Amino acid sequence: MFNTLRAFLMLGWMLLTVGPLQAQSLPPEPAAPLSADAIEPEPVPSPPPFMEIDWRLTVYRSATGPKAVLAPAPPLLFRFAEGEFSGSSGCNRLRGRYTLNNLALQLGSELAITRMMCPEAVMQQEAAILSALQNVTGYRYTPDRLELIDATGAGVLGFSRVGAASEADGLDGRRWQLDRYLDAQGVLSVPLPETQLDLRFDARGQINGSDGCNPYLSGFIRNGTALQFGPLASTRPSCTETDGRAEQAAAYLALLGRVRQYRRDAEQLILLDATGTPLVYLRAVD
Repeated sequence: MFNTLRAFLMLGWMLLTVGPLQAQSLPPEPAAPLSADAIEPEPVPSPPPFMEIDWRLTVYRSATGPKAVLAPAPPLLFRFAEGEFSGSSGCNRLRGRYTLNNLALQLGSELAITRMMCPEAVMQQEAAILSALQNVTGYRYTPDRLELIDATGAGVLGFSRVGAASEADGLDGRRWQLDRYLDAQGVLSVPLPETQLDLRFDARGQINGSDGCNPYLSGFIRNGTALQFGPLASTRPSCTETDGRAEQAAAYLALLGRVRQYRRDAEQLILLDATGTPLVYLRAVD
């Protein structure tokens, strides 16, 4: 009996001793690898939606309230790249940097600008645009419109996307040929035989065409049915003969300078002055 009890106690002691030794001698299990789904990836900021798009400045806020941009030649185009922007004030070219954090936007950092002198009205517009740039703190965006806003949420600069269908209204991409025009006596006249006067609208806010003697070009501003052309640039007159072509060209360009409205009737384009008087009738040609 004593020997049996002694053997039992010895066996228990050995089990208690060997068990921990075996456990300590086992190699540690490798840690289970973390799955890719187990870690939430950090959000990667997407590029701003208005980046790498040509924007045409159409309205700015002045000391007296919102103002439409003067009809330019060429138009006031802006473009935003990665951290940088460039554009035109209607007189000078400008370039600078911007910072963007979600909807918080700041412009005007390290602003560089050319130093050309322009007419007083254009210089005043430029000063207002530069001041507005300094006040930008955010933006509102739709695919065809970009509005830069200040800390109160008020718009300070408004842009239209170049080539927006709602802006083009079927005017661009077509050649409009002169059909009739208002002569010096206030009578609607047809162009002289063997002369072709035409007008083309570009989606970037420019016009070009022929006055029957020379090519011309300019910029334009359109808002609804309001339309205005900028200063018209033309080459030196090539019509030297006294056959009326030079006078016709001068009269046509002068009428374009008076345009303030337009009306579209199917394949006909009518340009009107501020009182609604038709000045020029054009028809669409292929």
